Amino acid sequence: MRALAMMLLCLGATTIGMLLIVTMNTLAPLIMADLGIGPTVMGFAMSAITISALFSAPIVGSLIDRVNPVKIMSIGLVFMASATALTGLATTPIMLITSRVLIGLTLPVLWPSCAKLVSTYIPRSMVGVATAIYDSGAAIGLGLSYVLASMVNTNWRGALLASALLGLSYPLVFATVLRRYVDKAPAHASGDPQQPNTRRSALFLGPVALLLLSFFLTLQTWGLLTSWIPTFLVKELGFSYSEVAVYVVTASIAASIAEIFGGWLSDRLGGLRGRRFIIGVGHGITVIVLLLLYLDMGRAADLALIMIAFVAYKYASLAFWAIINDVIPAEFVGRISGLYAMSAQVSMLVAPVLYGYIIEILGYLRPGFLYSAFTLLVSSFTYLSLKPLKLVND
Repeated sequence: MRALAMMLLCLGATTIGMLLIVTMNTLAPLIMADLGIGPTVMGFAMSAITISALFSAPIVGSLIDRVNPVKIMSIGLVFMASATALTGLATTPIMLITSRVLIGLTLPVLWPSCAKLVSTYIPRSMVGVATAIYDSGAAIGLGLSYVLASMVNTNWRGALLASALLGLSYPLVFATVLRRYVDKAPAHASGDPQQPNTRRSALFLGPVALLLLSFFLTLQTWGLLTSWIPTFLVKELGFSYSEVAVYVVTASIAASIAEIFGGWLSDRLGGLRGRRFIIGVGHGITVIVLLLLYLDMGRAADLALIMIAFVAYKYASLAFWAIINDVIPAEFVGRISGLYAMSAQVSMLVAPVLYGYIIEILGYLRPGFLYSAFTLLVSSFTYLSLKPLKLVND
């Protein structure tokens, strides 16, 4: 029961966290029109969340190895929700960007905390499924942002305040429903993290750097899907938010199912071998679809291709976090996850600004699909070259 409680806790946290992160991106056309800002400024506002997260990620990762990850996660969600409410009250670009910087202070607590909880409470034979369940919150949260957008018409402030309210409420749900299943202090399989480790780490710079580079490159595609695709669908393809909501929610459900199936399959195939297979298949399909999107095959075909790309990408994405448990010793999962999250912040800082610049200069997004396909292809090879890291005795 404790394992199930952990999975549900993490799923709720990542769903709400993703909603807080992407609701502004989904509503970008409305915000740009209301505040009178262009794509480049809006892209910077999307990326601003990563500025503070870039510096806080290593600190958060270190804390996760020493303090109950559940407490850190709850505090982080409350802070993110409060900052999202400030985003909804923004009247100038500076206020908009500042509120996003504040969100980023605790953004890195979510996925690293879940990775640590999985490494602590979940049997190794279920790591793939557990990771897929909590990581599917990204797809669910993105879908919910479109639902909010379709419900508020042009009231983007109301949508942001509603998402903030959900973020403030979730820690209370955890405290009343799931807390009894969770130890106040996690039972670390590798011993008390407060005690000095008697072994020397063989986590050399090269292998860890390769892991971080892999995540940076693959998230260039996630940055595309979560930042400028909503504007692409509304502005370039001419869909309404109500129409887009139906398709994105459908794709989010399909993506969550695909991701959980991928987690189950990767566990059946076994550890690192299974994660490599999932990444190869998911990335391969996504790269092909991104190349087809560059060709402009028509409004309906483009929408279908975007949905396929989203599902295929999410099918592979469970492996991005599960692979940490395959290649990193358990006592270092929190710290390496913090660095991993820092790599994500750098990637998510670059992606929205870069794609926004492409739109600003060229007038349309399609060349960005080529860049996304290239980075995703390279990340496939770097992920496939990863090997388990070993510890050696002093």
